[in-house]
Amino acid sequence: MDITLYHVVRIGTFVFTFLETQPVQHPHLIVANTGQSVSLSCIVQSGVEHCYDMVWYIQQHSKALKRLMTKERFYFEREHTKRNCALTINNLEKNDSGMYFCSGCSPLFSYFGNGTRLIVIDELTYTPTVFILPPLSDETEPRSTVTLICVVLNDSPETVIITWRVSEKYVKGTMHHGAIASQEHYRLKNMLTIPVTMWNSGINCSCVVEKEPGNTIIKWIAKGNVYHFA
Repeated sequence: MDITLYHVVRIGTFVFTFLETQPVQHPHLIVANTGQSVSLSCIVQSGVEHCYDMVWYIQQHSKALKRLMTKERFYFEREHTKRNCALTINNLEKNDSGMYFCSGCSPLFSYFGNGTRLIVIDELTYTPTVFILPPLSDETEPRSTVTLICVVLNDSPETVIITWRVSEKYVKGTMHHGAIASQEHYRLKNMLTIPVTMWNSGINCSCVVEKEPGNTIIKWIAKGNVYHFA
């Protein structure tokens, strides 16, 4: 079937309407402690008459979206005159972490906001576990490079920054994350490849794990030595 000007206009109108009605969520990221309260904004531009027509969903660990229902700790803004259909969560728990989406419906389609990621941490118990895996014994010969692996067990993959320090210079490795090591921890891997001649020289290679400014864990490794806290 030929595409006529009428069809082009209809498609353009549909796309414009969708963009015009998509809710705008902010902020994009919230990091909070257990026990605190947070508010996730959802600004409705058009398409719904009031916040009563909006619902909220959560997505955790790449699972399917789950609709949130009003309960003791969750409050949905329902006032007819407001265009900010905010979600307030009181007394945060660690399992509240996830990606939150507000959503509305029109006679033609459903539309979602851009999402807000919420990370809930427990300041009283939060301490990442860090260790370094040395190169395999058969990796040093006859290859020209070796690979060091810094492994971090952490309660959330988004709350740490991992870098390496070699010869007093900070370098970035290759990050692999998202693998669940247990019910409450993630296994993060940062891999650093260096020349085998550098490794054989006995140089110290440090893995620097930063939770936040001033809260850093450092472990180092050198050929022939076990790794240590710094």
